[in-house]
Amino acid sequence: MSLANAFQTLEHHFSIAYGRPPMIHEDASVIQHNIFTQTPSTSQGDLRLHSQVDLFIILTRIYFAFGPDVDLEVPESDFPKIDQFDLDLGDWKSAWLPRLGEW
Repeated sequence: MSLANAFQTLEHHFSIAYGRPPMIHEDASVIQHNIFTQTPSTSQGDLRLHSQVDLFIILTRIYFAFGPDVDLEVPESDFPKIDQFDLDLGDWKSAWLPRLGEW
């Protein structure tokens, strides 16, 4: 696991907590992070961190689709976006939970 991915994950989670956009955006190292999980030396800790990177990709897209104002009413025309993000989160869960083992 790279230190950069660990920093990106922590920075992203803090951005959500403080209601600001993440400083780090998707680049090749973020989008292709799963390549690192395919090595024999990948640990359970590595998998857990990479699962968070995958999750923050989805959460960042949600943030940029709807913005930081949690009190803003979502127009009905945006419901298909919500449905797609719900599917994305379901796909994340299906892909990662079997790999992560017991919590």
